[in-house]
Amino acid sequence: ISGTSNTVDYTRNGNQSMITSANYRHLTISGSGTKTLSSDITASGILTLSSGNINCSGNALILTNSAVGAVSRTAGTIIGELQRAIGSIGSEYLFPVGTAANYNAAKITFNTLTAGTLSLEYFAGDLGNAGLPLNDAGYTIYDRYTTGYWTLKALSGLSTTDYNINLNYNGFTGVYEGSRVLRRDNGGSLFKDGTHGSVVNPEITRTGLTGFGAPFTDFAICKSEPTIITHPSDPSPICAGGNASFEVEASGFPSLSYQWQQNTGSGFSNLGNGGIYSGVTTAILTLTGATTGMDGYLYRCVVTDGGSKSVTSNSASLTVVPDPNITSQPTGATICNGGTHSLSVTAADGTPSLDFQWQESDDNGATDPWTSAVGGSGSTTDSYTTPALAASLYYRVVISATGNGCTTVTSNAAAVTVVADPTITAQ
Repeated sequence: ISGTSNTVDYTRNGNQSMITSANYRHLTISGSGTKTLSSDITASGILTLSSGNINCSGNALILTNSAVGAVSRTAGTIIGELQRAIGSIGSEYLFPVGTAANYNAAKITFNTLTAGTLSLEYFAGDLGNAGLPLNDAGYTIYDRYTTGYWTLKALSGLSTTDYNINLNYNGFTGVYEGSRVLRRDNGGSLFKDGTHGSVVNPEITRTGLTGFGAPFTDFAICKSEPTIITHPSDPSPICAGGNASFEVEASGFPSLSYQWQQNTGSGFSNLGNGGIYSGVTTAILTLTGATTGMDGYLYRCVVTDGGSKSVTSNSASLTVVPDPNITSQPTGATICNGGTHSLSVTAADGTPSLDFQWQESDDNGATDPWTSAVGGSGSTTDSYTTPALAASLYYRVVISATGNGCTTVTSNAAAVTVVADPTITAQ
């Protein structure tokens, strides 16, 4: 140890116990190794770290100088609790904390302030995932990094309603631009406070934080994944040869990529563009010319963000039905002059429902074109009754459906032959 009336410098290269005192002025660590506290110590001037670590060993290193520059660090880490007097807004207060293996400093900028003391300590370990998942501005925060977290305590009347935090994530694995800082008060659930700032290796920031819990607040770095805003839904049923589409809406760290998958009954597998499929790597999958064999197929989308985190949508089902078809044809009849006849047809399939239009012609369309039936009742249903007829006519029905890809089907013609009423030719 060397010193003057103003400065104590621990110069020894090696592990060393620090002198217990509440009256350090300037405190310097220039020797390598670990300097260990046996009780709280207090310095009122400048703390300079240029080599080696300070291990608080369950005690606190207290710095009563509220100047932003009261900590100067080029190397070394404080392992344990550092208490700093806080008196200024608009500049970063450095807390050079961490572990023997990693430097995990925190920098705090106060935008509003009632002066006091801030205690800050980094803990290697896992604070749990209570409160997750949650949504932070379109990002689903689903888990936390278990490497470590930061604990802050407001002391001596310190308070603020607006501050920023900058955390050094050295030693964490997998932190990327989609990671986020979340807060926890008094050992409760993680929650979002303030606004995400940036991730620039090795630091992640959050701004506009609103205060501290009593007695303490923790900050953790957490993991995000894309958020499915709107899952694919079942499209309207289509007929064989029809087209259908499935759409997903998602948000998350850009750029998002998409991969649609299909399940034909034996599990999901990735689709490729070609054949009836297009848009398999976009937010909208399109099927052109589906077959009835695809009825019941399931479709879903895997959405991946710019950090290679993926989430899978719910699945949606395709319904493909055959085109309208006639299972029972209308039949004609011979009636007397002025009589009527009822015709009916039985049809199936098509979607969403069948539409009917009965037609008539004098000569089965040979020279008299088929036109919509006139008079009578039920001309747009599956059962039609002619008006009173004075001449023979042919009738048929055109059956259609409005579903995508559905075709029309026309029944056989049925002749309704009109004959003269009976007459007495011999009394």
